[in-house]
Amino acid sequence: MNIIEASRKAEDIISGLFVSVKREQVESVFVKNDITDSEDRIQLLRECMGVISTSDIGDSLSPEDQYSDELEIFLEGTWRLLL
Repeated sequence: MNIIEASRKAEDIISGLFVSVKREQVESVFVKNDITDSEDRIQLLRECMGVISTSDIGDSLSPEDQYSDELEIFLEGTWRLLL
């Protein structure tokens, strides 16, 4: 995959996440794009929300728990008001 294809794929993922308001929709975007790593999922959620970090307790959580925390913040949706 070249840089242009990779950029388009990332844009498609972010676009898919942006319109997702339910857990099942978010998970579907990740499954469709074969994104299984929790840290990759966290980075994509943060990129979609336009934030670098959402909390300071992440280092004490496992990657799976950290992803779950980020997903809850994403689904809560307050970040959408800041765009």
